[in-house]
Amino acid sequence: MTAHILIADDEELERRALRKIIGEIEGLDAVVSEAANGRQAVDAASAESPDLVLLDIRMPGMDGLQAAREIRRASPETRVIFVTAFDSFDYAREALRLGVDEFLVKPAESATVKETVLRALGHLAEDRNAARGEREAREERERALSLLERELRASLDRGTVDGSRLDSFLALRRLGDGERLALVIRPAGSARRDPSSQATYASQATYALQATYAVRATYASRLAELAERVLRLDGWYALSGADKVEARIAAAAPRSTDTLSLDRARAALERIAAEAVSALGLRVRIGASPSFPADGPELFTAARDAASLARLDEPVVLLVPARGEVGPEVASSASAAKAIVDRALEYMRSRLADDLSLSDVAEAVGYSPFYLSRLFGLNGGDGFVQAYTRLRLDASKALLRTGRYSVKEACALVGFRDQAYFARVFRKREGCAPAEFIARMSGN
Repeated sequence: MTAHILIADDEELERRALRKIIGEIEGLDAVVSEAANGRQAVDAASAESPDLVLLDIRMPGMDGLQAAREIRRASPETRVIFVTAFDSFDYAREALRLGVDEFLVKPAESATVKETVLRALGHLAEDRNAARGEREAREERERALSLLERELRASLDRGTVDGSRLDSFLALRRLGDGERLALVIRPAGSARRDPSSQATYASQATYALQATYAVRATYASRLAELAERVLRLDGWYALSGADKVEARIAAAAPRSTDTLSLDRARAALERIAAEAVSALGLRVRIGASPSFPADGPELFTAARDAASLARLDEPVVLLVPARGEVGPEVASSASAAKAIVDRALEYMRSRLADDLSLSDVAEAVGYSPFYLSRLFGLNGGDGFVQAYTRLRLDASKALLRTGRYSVKEACALVGFRDQAYFARVFRKREGCAPAEFIARMSGN
């Protein structure tokens, strides 16, 4: 294993001792640099991007806490181990808010230093391997999408669609139970009788109404019903039906024989959007495009379906809830979804003692509690409560390993109000009681 490690301590003897111990770690090829104060540590971390920083909490000028804050801000991936000779609830609480990985208490035994450094580097390696795997999977997915898209475009140009290819494309594009809602407008007059131009005309008047977080089928159905009601109130004729693939289809046409104007279509959409906000609690966006989105052959298919409704002699508005992405404002890819969860976890890690609710975290990261809850389930399987508990227990173990904090103190610092409950949760996850964990760490 190779690693770049930065040691920051105002005592030269401490830096030398830590450097020597790190150099003795079997199987570790480490480049070690030093800093004599917090400011030097921040500057060195900025210039060298170390994998791991060992920071003395108490240093003249900028202390270790402030240095860690700036290092974390510039390089969130860098692991931090705090080195301290002081027992202080305030320091420990702030260290936990910063998401510190480990504590070392001076004077630390050589074996403890080695174990702590290897544990921190091991966690870093796990995160990097996971990120690499996600990146490779994303790149492979994008290559497959690009190939499928070219094939689908050629098929659509020929007027034929390979159903299995379309299914493969949509499966790759899919994110959970998200919904894409497309409004397709078909022109009236002689153009509708010319099959060769129908899809082209339809594509020139395409609107998209997209929820900014995942919409279940029940929402899609209610939104379709809502759209029908709004259209009827505006003097439109509404036709609705069900489809085995789409959750719901609502088609409507104005009673006059005039071609439907884009302005009127947008006005209708805005009313539907307003109703969606008040009736369903959905945040929505409205957008127009002169052609079908490059990443949405399902919308092209919807336009062709609209053009093929020969039983209707008027312009057609088709509202199609189709399985697909949830919109550009939110998770348009698995990596974007993970980024949202990571932001939430970082906020939770900084507020371990605050007893946060799902709504608190959702508000902090700018998404609905419903959507954030779904993302937690999709990323690793842990729900919000389980993820918060895991962060608290990991922090409590870091405190207990120092040997300076009692079970009661560690329990309070990470936000558990009931020590007995903390002990039960700890035993369930770790397989031993907190006191047994301390005994193991001390070698008893």
